[in-house]
Amino acid sequence: MERVTVRKSSVSANTVLISAVLAGKTIELMCNLKRADCVTLEPGQYFLVQPSRRPSYNDCVNVDVYGKAPDSKKDTKVGLYCRMDWPQDKSTFSDRSPASTPKTNP
Repeated sequence: MERVTVRKSSVSANTVLISAVLAGKTIELMCNLKRADCVTLEPGQYFLVQPSRRPSYNDCVNVDVYGKAPDSKKDTKVGLYCRMDWPQDKSTFSDRSPASTPKTNP
């Protein structure tokens, strides 16, 4: 789980675009408004987790976004997004599912 700071969200042609900062670097998230788990995010602190299930967006790394529930210690899932910058910088995301971890030959 990685802490991310959302700077802004915008909507264009049924697509939510989110600009955020993760480990001091700007990242971009997107999702399709036709999906129930796609919402705009208010600026603030959230958490990213790479889901272990089959990806919903096939041409990028999928991330679940969580936010702290008010007056609660439980995290609440906000939505599922496509992380657009993943191939350029995998080092800022440490919580990878076993399916996404490269296999090595013995």
